[in-house]
Amino acid sequence: MKCIILSHGGLSLSLLNTAEKITGKQEDIICLSNNNLSNKELDNLLRKNINSIDNKEDILIFVGLKGGSCWNTAIRQMKLNKNIHIISGVNLPMLITFIIKKNKLPLNELIKKIVDSGKSGIVCK
Repeated sequence: MKCIILSHGGLSLSLLNTAEKITGKQEDIICLSNNNLSNKELDNLLRKNINSIDNKEDILIFVGLKGGSCWNTAIRQMKLNKNIHIISGVNLPMLITFIIKKNKLPLNELIKKIVDSGKSGIVCK
C-alpha cells in the first residue's frame, strides 16, 4: 500500500519528517503540496504521482481539510481510480498508525484504525 500526503504549504513534509524521527525512513509515502499551484496544476501533480504507482496497488491519500483544494483534487482522482481512498484531517497519530499497521491489517481495518487513532489523538484537559 502506498500513501500520499497532499496538503497546504509544508504540512505534508513536516508530518513525514516528524513521523520518520519516530518510525525510521519511509519509502511508501509521497508528500505533495498545493503551494503556489492552480487547481489544474495540482490535479496534474497528483495524477502524475498516482500514475507512478503500480495500478493494482491501493493508494491512501491523506489531506488536511475536507472541502479544501487538496480534498477536491483527491476526490477528482478517486473518481478515476477505484484503488484510491481518502482520509481528511491528517495528523501525526494517523500517519504513525499507517506506517506501523499498513502491512498488518486489511485495508478496511487499516482505514478504521487510522481514523480512530486520529480522533483519539485529539484530547483537551
